[in-house]
Amino acid sequence: MKTLTAILLSFCAVAALADYPDHRKGEGRAFFPWEGAVYDRQVDLYLPKDGKSKVFAIFDGSSSEVKATHFWLTRSGARTVFNVILPEIPGGDKDLEVLLTGSYLSGKNRALYYGDFYTRKRTPAALPPCGSKHVWGRPKPPGCAPWEHGGGFQFSYKE
Repeated sequence: MKTLTAILLSFCAVAALADYPDHRKGEGRAFFPWEGAVYDRQVDLYLPKDGKSKVFAIFDGSSSEVKATHFWLTRSGARTVFNVILPEIPGGDKDLEVLLTGSYLSGKNRALYYGDFYTRKRTPAALPPCGSKHVWGRPKPPGCAPWEHGGGFQFSYKE
């Protein structure tokens, strides 16, 4: 219940606070169940055009971006899978981190990011960090909480 409350508070409407010409703005929605209903919230994700800058999101009520601690792509046949870990979400549980994992499709006219998001309690500072390599089917270092499914998302931008 505490995690779902944090998710509800976390995925609030996104404020367009600034223009970032070196990033692509993926406009979209996060959707999640809470107390028997399914909610969705407007969310924007900023991805670097050069592939080298930081990935980040800006959430309503925040005066700055939330920078991803990890971002990586993998290939599975013709499918490109992307993963983003956000260390916190403004208005949410400060000990909660969020993993966005899903597919990426890109064409001449637009790009789509869609998939699921997962949450877990952040690793205490006294323990080794969980890192990005401990997502699916790999051993977790001691003290790493398991990822719990929180809902889904879809982002898109037009070229």
